[in-house]
Amino acid sequence: MVNRAGTTFRVPVRRGDGRDGPEIVRAHEAARAIFDQETLWQDIAALDASLEVDTQTKLYLESRKLIERGSRWFLRHRPRPLAVGSTVEFFAPSVARLMASLPGCARGSERDRLVQSNADYVASGVPDVLAARIAALDLLRRHSTSPRWPMSTRSMSSGWARSSA
Repeated sequence: MVNRAGTTFRVPVRRGDGRDGPEIVRAHEAARAIFDQETLWQDIAALDASLEVDTQTKLYLESRKLIERGSRWFLRHRPRPLAVGSTVEFFAPSVARLMASLPGCARGSERDRLVQSNADYVASGVPDVLAARIAALDLLRRHSTSPRWPMSTRSMSSGWARSSA
């Protein structure tokens, strides 16, 4: 967990949720699997020789922000102890569908922000597909304050307007 979340991850999560170490680790592992952080980090690592260090670090940090937000959500809204396997099994397919459809669902200022973020990553040398995925993380993260998130991803993948209700 420290290698992916950093040494300070546990402290702010614990301070905000009053959960113990094993619960925090379970929530982190569930979020990491649900949002497929391992694959994303492998894709980022594959660019070691072609990206500026600062750009690559920013990509890692964007992913890490979503995992932290997801971990906090699981700590606040799922029963204890968190059953990692069944939680991943329940959420991962919907989140994968959402991530694939998210760019086409965003509207207005959210769409503008997504397009600009994607363009900025591409201009920094990030391949198009990875740039689009990283840009979409911010949009997903900003909608993560709902008690229904990511449960609401099932409806979000069929239309963005329905998810903001």
